[in-house]
Amino acid sequence: GEGIVCLGCSYTEGIGLPIEYNWGYKLAKALNTKHFNLGQAGLGLDSAYRLLLGFGSKLKFKKVFLLVPPPFRYEWIVADNKLVEPYLIEKPDLIQWLVQSMGSNKHIKPKYEKFFKSFLYGGEMNDSLRESRGVHAIRGLCDELGVEFFYKHYHLTRIEKENLKEGIPARDGHPCSAQQELYFNSFLKMVNENKIMVSFTCNEI
Repeated sequence: GEGIVCLGCSYTEGIGLPIEYNWGYKLAKALNTKHFNLGQAGLGLDSAYRLLLGFGSKLKFKKVFLLVPPPFRYEWIVADNKLVEPYLIEKPDLIQWLVQSMGSNKHIKPKYEKFFKSFLYGGEMNDSLRESRGVHAIRGLCDELGVEFFYKHYHLTRIEKENLKEGIPARDGHPCSAQQELYFNSFLKMVNENKIMVSFTCNEI
């Protein structure tokens, strides 16, 4: 059947809380449709684009919702990349994440750690440009698929933080039930107001 597609990281996957509190689940219920949650912990915009590209022809949907993950999460596919292999401790069969939210370097040989981190992180301006490029790439894919695209950054604005109520906590610092409710209400408002795109700036994050 037809549903909505939700993209993002662990905040979208809903780690640490029952599914009833998940923003995508709540949104699908409010819209009286199915819920296709493609959010996965530790992933970034590269992964969100790849997943939508892969599932775009396999699912029935008219709306895509992206909770934008951290911009410094890169996805490297090394199965056919012989150039990068010598720098890794081991070669995974499919996909290698060199950097995630905590700057994990467990798969990079120690003597190359500084180079990889400096190259991948790059700085705030580089991250912002990559983030904008990733979001707009997903938007372009949605245009090709003929579906509506809505997005919001996972970071809360100052006003959102001030008005955030206490909720049921999730593990490892993931969004509590109140923060999931905030994401849900934000996306539902966009749908009701037919607001396809919501811009954000570095000052807001």
